[in-house]
Amino acid sequence: NTKKKIFSDTRSIGIMTQPFDPSMLRRFDRTKTKQCKQVVYLLVDYLKEGFPNASVTIHNGANDTLPITYGRLVMANQTITSLSSFGIFPTMGTFGDGYFQKGNRGVNPFSTRVPKVLRNTHVMNAPVMSSMQIFKKGLNETIKFLITPR
Repeated sequence: NTKKKIFSDTRSIGIMTQPFDPSMLRRFDRTKTKQCKQVVYLLVDYLKEGFPNASVTIHNGANDTLPITYGRLVMANQTITSLSSFGIFPTMGTFGDGYFQKGNRGVNPFSTRVPKVLRNTHVMNAPVMSSMQIFKKGLNETIKFLITPR
């Protein structure tokens, strides 16, 4: 679903994610660094295949501070975020087109009302897995979910 939203003439795609360096993460997140990296590189390959003329870059190093990350998201021609309380706010404030997942009771319950006020924002209604579902299913089933065409 996300690939359908990206402009076909896109020349640059940036992926913002948590650092792969465990020393830069919360204790809770440190045990999942390898799996996160595996999923992110799967996304890189997916995007490179779908957009062969675009450069795909991962932004998650020590210099990729919160203000810089927010700035990138706000200034992009297109900003696409997952179901996230982090990503929706710069996506709502983008100068380009902003795409975000439909919220639920726990995360961004207001999301469906945003495009009525901010015309450059768009709700995506693709299937998502909750953190608990990902935890229960494990890495291989999660990857299978992510790569299965819908």
